[in-house]
Amino acid sequence: MIHSRVWKIMNLNNKPVKGFLLDITGVLYNSDPNKIGRVIEGSVEAVNRLYAESAVRFVTNESTRSRKHLFEKLTKLGFTLKEEHIFMPIPEAKRYIKEHNLRPHILVHKGILNEFDDLDTKHPNCVLMGDAEGGFTYESMNAAFRVLHATSDPLIITLGFGLVSLC
Repeated sequence: MIHSRVWKIMNLNNKPVKGFLLDITGVLYNSDPNKIGRVIEGSVEAVNRLYAESAVRFVTNESTRSRKHLFEKLTKLGFTLKEEHIFMPIPEAKRYIKEHNLRPHILVHKGILNEFDDLDTKHPNCVLMGDAEGGFTYESMNAAFRVLHATSDPLIITLGFGLVSLC
């Protein structure tokens, strides 16, 4: 149960709180070796109460799982939320790529590769890079380098670290 003092602190200066941004890993749950996650004590009740009474959005820099996967994990752990209320790098990177008519060479974790199936990757003019774990090989890094070297305005879009222009 949330202590009533918390609610008073949230309304400092008599300004109404319009909503909350909550990080996910380490705030709602902790990772564990079984990859299921351990709920942080009291987080389910607190989040569900906040969600019922105000606007709540969830943010994460997770770049090895899809939003759908994360949503399913959180609901299995007992959280009540909407998938579209989770903000993470993957959909934002896709939006940026589409808005700027880019054709990325994709170097990301194999678990999210299918998230980018709808992007045009023929004749790449930028590199989209995330936590590729075992996908970081000499061959994959060399292919990314060749794309960057071949463009007049080299651009790397990273999942979790921002946008890098190399010119």
